[in-house]
Amino acid sequence: MVMDKGVFVADLSDGDQVRGLFAVRERRQVREYKFGTMFDLRVSDRTGRVDVYFFGGRDERSVQELFDSIHEGDVIEVTGSASLYKDSMRITVDPDGGAIQRVESFSIDDFIAHSLKDVDRMMSRINQHIRSIADPDISRLLAAIFSDEAFVSWFRECPASMELHANWIGGLLEHTLNVADTCMALAVQHPEMDRDLLLAGAIVHDLGKLQEYQLGTSIKLTDEGVLLGHIHLGAEMVSRRCEELKVPERIRWKLTHMVLSSHGRLEYGSPRIPQFAEAFALHMADDADAKVEQYLRIKNESARQEGHTWNRRLGQIYLG
Repeated sequence: MVMDKGVFVADLSDGDQVRGLFAVRERRQVREYKFGTMFDLRVSDRTGRVDVYFFGGRDERSVQELFDSIHEGDVIEVTGSASLYKDSMRITVDPDGGAIQRVESFSIDDFIAHSLKDVDRMMSRINQHIRSIADPDISRLLAAIFSDEAFVSWFRECPASMELHANWIGGLLEHTLNVADTCMALAVQHPEMDRDLLLAGAIVHDLGKLQEYQLGTSIKLTDEGVLLGHIHLGAEMVSRRCEELKVPERIRWKLTHMVLSSHGRLEYGSPRIPQFAEAFALHMADDADAKVEQYLRIKNESARQEGHTWNRRLGQIYLG
């Protein structure tokens, strides 16, 4: 029997008594505090993430045994109390009135969100974009990439990130379509750009994420993702397919460069910075879609309803 989820992260309020199921994202080691032994966990569900602090007593062995019984990827039932600390919600578990225990029966839909948009319709729009490409070499490349049923199936499900933006099933498809649509608007404003090259770059720029991410009770990195990252993986994929299909070298170089420079700056993970107009337009469209979503999410999820809040990536966010 599937256990009831209980409270969701997004519904936590200061002072609430909490009972809910959460997926374990991170474990932080057992350590001493003033009154005994403690540890904390980063947990999540489909609405967000929160830290859980377990304050044990003097019996360090029992606290360590509980900690050792919990692993990343597990689903746990947490009974405790919610409190607001420095604009962030946390759950505190006191063994006198709370508990943490692993559970085996749960619904995965409680832990990973789905795109709110129609996946079939989004995929149809991507296919329309592909069919609109006139350049025969670029058209042939994209047709070959998207002819693989297993590839397309994962492209429809893959998230676009672990936390920052579109971190849900269907997120990569949604983000890719947004970037492609923005690039087409820029192509109308600047018709001197190579419209087909720009559109192709938008469609392939994040395909490395298909190798970077995997789904469990949360979105996780693969070993390839940890060691190489989606930019390298995507550039390698595009370059290899171009070579296999004997796509002209200039197209291969440009598309590979667009993937490599899509983050725009070296400190943001791009090994190259954009060196022609289409590459820069792609970077700006990619960055705009991700950043706008982050601003909106921070505003919508802030515990405050007015004033401003601080985000380490974006700085001050006005909430009015």
